[in-house]
Amino acid sequence: MTVKQFFKSKTFKCIVVLLSILLVCGIFLTVMYGFLEVSAEERFSRAVKKIYGHDVETVEIENLNDYTTKFKYSQVLKAYEVVDDGNYLINVTGKEGFGGSVTCWIVVEMSEDGSAIEGIMKIVIEKAPGESYISKISQSHLDQLAKKAEYGKELMGGFIHNSTTKHDEDDYVKTGASYSMRAISNAVNGAMDFVAEYIGGNA
Repeated sequence: MTVKQFFKSKTFKCIVVLLSILLVCGIFLTVMYGFLEVSAEERFSRAVKKIYGHDVETVEIENLNDYTTKFKYSQVLKAYEVVDDGNYLINVTGKEGFGGSVTCWIVVEMSEDGSAIEGIMKIVIEKAPGESYISKISQSHLDQLAKKAEYGKELMGGFIHNSTTKHDEDDYVKTGASYSMRAISNAVNGAMDFVAEYIGGNA
């Protein structure tokens, strides 16, 4: 078959059609990705609504590097002061899960004058890559764990992965995902430790 015959053949026409379809689909997907991409602001707004049920006014704590954000079993990613109620909304990752870490949004509840940590108002899971049983943890489980949190006492709500240390009976919430619950407990501990330092070490 000569080159001229090839360009006139059905094979060449099929290749051209397939390439055209791929090109059109690629352009379409690129355009749609631009429309459907969720911005960081939108993700934050959704997280706030999931926690509070409505929009609240927040002020981001921008100078995080001035404070301790990396702890042994957790890392604070972002932090906000909630103007509406005087509490703190902390985006924090807890380590020591079953297959990795669990990132949560945690509301640290403050006293009326804002000088002391009273406890944890809400815990919401943002993401948990590698946690096979994270679906076993319901919001009611997280609410139970939140009630057990107390600043000055390490929250131990699940098993430590690859460790002989188990859990504190007072903190334990039965879920079927105990390693993931330990990671969430670590996230809670990190959130409270950060806020305590931010307000001057008062609890």
